[in-house]
Amino acid sequence: PLEEITKLQGREYRAEIIQEFGLCITPSKALVFNEAQKENWNINDLRVLGISVTGEFGPYDVFKSRLLFPIWDQRGRIVGFGGRKLRNAKKELAKYINSRESLVYKKEEVLYGLWQNKRKIAEKDFAYLVEGYTDVISLKNFGVENAVATCGTALTSKKANQI
Repeated sequence: PLEEITKLQGREYRAEIIQEFGLCITPSKALVFNEAQKENWNINDLRVLGISVTGEFGPYDVFKSRLLFPIWDQRGRIVGFGGRKLRNAKKELAKYINSRESLVYKKEEVLYGLWQNKRKIAEKDFAYLVEGYTDVISLKNFGVENAVATCGTALTSKKANQI
């Protein structure tokens, strides 16, 4: 629900920013896996993309019960996801989990927020390089529309060339 996301983690994101970046809170059930089975999708594709894995008790959605950040490439295609644990989550859970590298998602080639901010970056002829998803979103929420973040820890030459 939009109302939950706007105040999530103490941040007050505007509704249009939440929609632009596609933020959502994922359900606590294996919704993706269950829906994929109903639709007769190739379940192995979900595993290859790191969306669903098989654990000790069977398959589960990797990103369940998280704030989900879709990751777009520079052409506007969703190529991966980042998921931040919710405040009420168990302490032992990782704060962030990210899509694994795949045929469609290569961290060295993607800048988070480039798709949403490319016009302002071109207009201003520079970009702020920040640490992560929430930095890009928070800056845009307050009117700074030329920020991007690396997906991973390294600024590669491919990423620098994209800017």
